[in-house]
Amino acid sequence: MSALACREFCFWTLIANQMAPVLTLLEPTGLEFEEFPNLLAGSFTDGQKFSTGNTLPLIGRPWGFNHWSPQTSDGKTSWWFRGDAHEFHWIRMTHQPSPWIGDWGFLFIGPQMGGVVGEPVMFFEPWAARMKPHVFDAMLGPDNIRVQLTPTMHAAILTVTFPTVNPNGIGKRVCLKLPAKPTGKESHLPRGSIEIVNEDGLTLGFKSERANDVPRGFAMYIRAEVDKTSLQFGASISAQNDGDMRCFEFSPKETDVTVRIASSLISFEQAKLNLDREVGGRHFEEVERESRDIWRELLGRVDVVDPGPLSQKVSERLEIFYTGLYRALTFPRRLDEIDASGKTVHYSPYSPNGGVFPGTLVTDNGFWDTFRTVYPLLSLAYPEEASWIVTGWLNAFKEGSWLPEWASPGYRSCMVGTYADVVVADAIIKDILPPSEYNTAWDAFVRDSFQMGRAKGTAGKASYDVYSQYGYIPIERNGDAASATLDFAYSDFAVSIAATKLEKTDKAAELRNRAVNARRHCFDRGSGLFRAKTQGGGFRGDPPHSWGNGFVEGASWQHSFPAFDLPGFVELHGSREALARKILQMLSEPGSFQPGSYRQTIHEMEEMRALAMGQYSHSNQPVHHILWLLLSLDQASPSCSALVPPATDDSGVLCPRIAGERAIHKTLTRAYSTHFYSGDEDNGEMGAWYVLAALGLFEPAPGTNHGYVLGSPLFRRVHLYRKPRSDVASRPDLTILSSKAGGPDVRHVSRVLLDDKDVGRPGEGTSIGWTISYQELFQKSASARLIFLTGDETPESAAQAEKEPPAKSAPAISPAPKASSVLPQKRQQLENAADLQQQAVLKSQLQEQQLRIRALERRIASSDAQAKVDMEMHSGLTNHFQIAFLILITLNVAGWFVCTCQRRSQAAGNSTKQKSRNRVQPGKSRAEPRSSPRDAV
Repeated sequence: MSALACREFCFWTLIANQMAPVLTLLEPTGLEFEEFPNLLAGSFTDGQKFSTGNTLPLIGRPWGFNHWSPQTSDGKTSWWFRGDAHEFHWIRMTHQPSPWIGDWGFLFIGPQMGGVVGEPVMFFEPWAARMKPHVFDAMLGPDNIRVQLTPTMHAAILTVTFPTVNPNGIGKRVCLKLPAKPTGKESHLPRGSIEIVNEDGLTLGFKSERANDVPRGFAMYIRAEVDKTSLQFGASISAQNDGDMRCFEFSPKETDVTVRIASSLISFEQAKLNLDREVGGRHFEEVERESRDIWRELLGRVDVVDPGPLSQKVSERLEIFYTGLYRALTFPRRLDEIDASGKTVHYSPYSPNGGVFPGTLVTDNGFWDTFRTVYPLLSLAYPEEASWIVTGWLNAFKEGSWLPEWASPGYRSCMVGTYADVVVADAIIKDILPPSEYNTAWDAFVRDSFQMGRAKGTAGKASYDVYSQYGYIPIERNGDAASATLDFAYSDFAVSIAATKLEKTDKAAELRNRAVNARRHCFDRGSGLFRAKTQGGGFRGDPPHSWGNGFVEGASWQHSFPAFDLPGFVELHGSREALARKILQMLSEPGSFQPGSYRQTIHEMEEMRALAMGQYSHSNQPVHHILWLLLSLDQASPSCSALVPPATDDSGVLCPRIAGERAIHKTLTRAYSTHFYSGDEDNGEMGAWYVLAALGLFEPAPGTNHGYVLGSPLFRRVHLYRKPRSDVASRPDLTILSSKAGGPDVRHVSRVLLDDKDVGRPGEGTSIGWTISYQELFQKSASARLIFLTGDETPESAAQAEKEPPAKSAPAISPAPKASSVLPQKRQQLENAADLQQQAVLKSQLQEQQLRIRALERRIASSDAQAKVDMEMHSGLTNHFQIAFLILITLNVAGWFVCTCQRRSQAAGNSTKQKSRNRVQPGKSRAEPRSSPRDAV
């Protein structure tokens, strides 16, 4: 056989290898949504320096009781993992919601070989490890140990595969260790203890007590058991390291070891119950599938059916999108457990004396951050989950007499404001909270609104006395005076809206007036900005780019656009044009800063400057709504056409919507990537911002009836399922369509239709434009279609584009064109792959094919008129593909056999160049295919 013929055989056998999983996907199967999140994104941060997200690769269930993460350092600070570090110390059972808050109730677990050490150091490649929401899988050097972990809600299964080659007979073990004794400000905290050592049962029990601001006796009870049925040889338990560590010791000949571990805040007995229920007697693969399916279902409720023309950029957007959605479903943390009688109960860290109470409970959440995007996203796509989460916060109020401001695990002193009020008010306004909880909610509102709060940042309105006396908080009485005043005003306004629905009319009027007056007090008409005010009624003269001076983690620029009551805010500025121009001025100002009262540069300042969007500091939450106000301030103008928009925002023509769309698109491009965030990714808030912006639905003022602003979607077609889906053909609750989306440039929206009704229009006077209410989105149609028209699009042309997608887009008619078109278009690319054997590239191409197949299945399922025809076509094509698949498999075997023989016969005469073509080129890294361009199909 000639070399050319051999090459042809190799080419077609490679086709067979690649097309096998694609042919399988022609049957209606679910897309692997859980594979999109990149858990390393945001983890490349060194302490308090420039932040890329300050995240951890958290493996766990959605809103999990525990999380699990590799630890790459000695763990002496809260920054104990870096995505570019190669040391591996432990797998850490963690409850850390933020490095600024720290961990609680944690424990270390991991394998060792050789001599026993208290601080083991092994090595791994984070990019080569498999880290997904439901599984951790890594190879550790230098001993070639494989470590795998998959979680349940309260438990996990750890499997360790030790090397079979062990000529020196060195020891093998899995160790568990308590945290080190606290030092410094935390030296008073208890460390914990080892309570159970059962050698016969190969069982250990640890009590991890390290936590801040919790009741006396608070502890995480942890039980670990070795699966003795997996052992070929004996095992024992050894004590090491001054009593803070115990190890399961295995025979040097042992290879496969399984350890099951579970925890409880109630007791060791409950921990055993959790272990037996969730992982007892179960195999790793079974639990991994269960965890995978839970994540797949939840992530798949926001289903990007058609992302647009397939390209490197679109692939990156999908990764960023689902990474952000994963982050938004990670917190808050559930604390409830199922007791022996089957009832849902929880230990409460909010109660002064602790104790076990009925119902659900949540923690690890900072409302100053999350109220802005996480809860609007939950109410949009996960209303049932949002209901029990808000109920959990109300249970915290019942047990601790206050709604928390920052919870971890109890009341923590951090940030300002009573934004839990906004979250609860929003749930009432949207009919998410059960009416049975209304009385508790009102009691919590009254406590926060009309009583002196606890210590700053823990609960309630600190400085409430002067707030109610002056109508604002003077700077002499509170260093965060301006921020605190505006934060309190926001929650007052939101509670007033909920109070109206609850028929508390007198209190509603009082709170609304107090909110409006507080905002008026702090508004400096001369500068058009908000400033800290003195007891004498004057404003401080700090420059607007000087941080602190009454503002939290920002300056006057970042805090001068409170979103509640936009019509009233327009009146303060005199006109919607004046307010819009002020926002545009913020974007055009230099990004310089002064440390101000912070007296040193903090990372948020540098991150704002690096973003290069003026004083818009996307690195921190107070600005996250501001760009969306531009869309709400839009007003009809013949000079502001989406068909021919002004070339620049400083062209002399004021077009708020067009300017806002451009700024939002810049933010999506500059502030997010597959590896970093532009600032701290706090409890899913930064990720949720991206998700909402990509959907074209953003709520700039939750809890105030402002509604969702209609933006410019990133994707062509997205399905929202607000409840678990029964099958692949389930009808979505909301379909978001934008036929010209998906390209690299911003698309300017000209009209928005909800089904056949125009819902997107500019505002007039003080009215809000380009918004739609929550009720209109979901309560008027069982399966609504929200259609965004861009440029000169009409409803007719958009409908036609949906039926006949442009070239190089995901197909939407039948599987036949897909299979027939992929082969010729990818031939050259596959030939190169055959030479280089780059499996990462093939995997990336397969992911793209899966996306197209998914779009195809969605189209077939949703087309009533063509359902029968499509079904028959699909059945016939499947039979043909099965026959083709068998033929290709035969070619696969024969081809590789012939190629092998041909290469061996020519081995003596092959040149050095020909030999090199059969090897992978040196220097290739796992991450390289991410940055290589892909040809769109």
